[in-house]
Amino acid sequence: ALVGKWDAGMRTPQHTPRGRGYGKALSYFSHGNWMWSQAEWLGSYDPGTAPHGAMPAPDHPPPCTRDTLPGWNANPKGCAIDLWEDDGPAYRLNGTENEELIFREYMRDIVQTRDKTTPLFLTYTPKLVHYPLQAPVEYQARFAKIADFNPHRQMYAAMTAFLDDCIGNVTGFFKTE
Repeated sequence: ALVGKWDAGMRTPQHTPRGRGYGKALSYFSHGNWMWSQAEWLGSYDPGTAPHGAMPAPDHPPPCTRDTLPGWNANPKGCAIDLWEDDGPAYRLNGTENEELIFREYMRDIVQTRDKTTPLFLTYTPKLVHYPLQAPVEYQARFAKIADFNPHRQMYAAMTAFLDDCIGNVTGFFKTE
């Protein structure tokens, strides 16, 4: 199973995780997604003016439309949602919660429901720590007092702590087996 950032080709079905031999996959194909909407991140933004996802990021961003994403180099036709499950769009998961938490729950299900008589090869490729800079607000609050008050350093620290907890969760799934 592959869970996370693919970014290794999608031109044909043979270039996707399933086409490369993974039996299950929950991934996105591009370079990055907005964590709460799974809309494709299309470039840099000004953290002082971004309506969500910057410092601080609210838990639930506005819907992905051209009107709600000004200044983010948004596609004039609207946003591409880049979250895929196996061979098609992950409609049932899109926009439900933070992407890394979606990945965590998917991996929990894989580990807990697998055939334990067959080896499991699980590839987890988290986007953290990567643009766009986003972390749950509770992680941001933990690093609000970083000495130089640089919001990017604060966000990177929050993202790193979140990544550490995500990896701890995944290893914990295996330890409880």
